[in-house]
Amino acid sequence: MGFLQSIRGFYAGSPDELLKEKFINDLRLAWLYCPDKIVRAGNTFLSTVDSASESTDQDKQTKLAEFELELRRDLLGNTTLTVEDRKNWRST
Repeated sequence: MGFLQSIRGFYAGSPDELLKEKFINDLRLAWLYCPDKIVRAGNTFLSTVDSASESTDQDKQTKLAEFELELRRDLLGNTTLTVEDRKNWRST
């Protein structure tokens, strides 16, 4: 659950340095207890949001969705959801 709470720190329009640091620390801990696919997907996502990255917003959203799908697969096993099913809903 920690990843899903701290990932909000990377959302455009609501950057939060404390949440970003929490996410990075959680990913460091993931080396101990998460499958390789989650660690790799987390690293790939972070590489898209790195300040030196030239990734587009679409690239960032795709890598975030791929990371979250890996988390879901680890928790639930197989899933029929895809990257396209992942939406970033906001209340208005």
